[in-house]
Amino acid sequence: MGRLRTKIVRILPRTAICGASLLLSIFIGGCSTPTTTDNGPLVFKQEYSGNVSASLGTLGAARDSANDPTAPQFYWRRSTGALDSLSGQTGKVVLLNFWATWCGPCTAEMPDLEAISLQYPSDSVVVIGVSVDNNGDAFAKVSNYCKQNGDTYQMVIDSDYMLYRRYAVDGYGANFDIPYSFLISPQGFVYEYFVGKQQKATFVKEINRIR
Repeated sequence: MGRLRTKIVRILPRTAICGASLLLSIFIGGCSTPTTTDNGPLVFKQEYSGNVSASLGTLGAARDSANDPTAPQFYWRRSTGALDSLSGQTGKVVLLNFWATWCGPCTAEMPDLEAISLQYPSDSVVVIGVSVDNNGDAFAKVSNYCKQNGDTYQMVIDSDYMLYRRYAVDGYGANFDIPYSFLISPQGFVYEYFVGKQQKATFVKEINRIR
């Protein structure tokens, strides 16, 4: 079994986290400016395009607790259309980040995530963003946001929170707090998790610890 570091790194003040207490205001006005004004019923018009993909296939079983090192399986399509998966990243450190376009702390963190994705060889460290945008054309929102802001690392859309619920099983997850990040070891186990916006140096330090 893998070893999970049980401490939560840098649990920040509520101003650095978007959570359930913000959801009503988020859907009405947002905690940051949305990339589109379409807030109607959730629709999907595409499965994948560029670095953005819907979550595909059967998800792995949820973690039993915050101390469970299991990293639930999930699937997506690369820009080439090839099917990829979390298990396909074995041998690499994976930084998995749950976010949304309406979450100010999330979008403030993303330039650092982009920089990290470019800092390391792709066969060593992989950054995967999981968007929980869940109204309007979520695919278009995420895709447009990435194009406008130059985010090139892999994005997976999780509009029904099914993947989020499998990872975020502690008290913070119950509040649907984001950004919420998980560092997964080359052996495929959750090594550490982070609640709230982090500094790039925090991620880099922990990535280098397990590379």
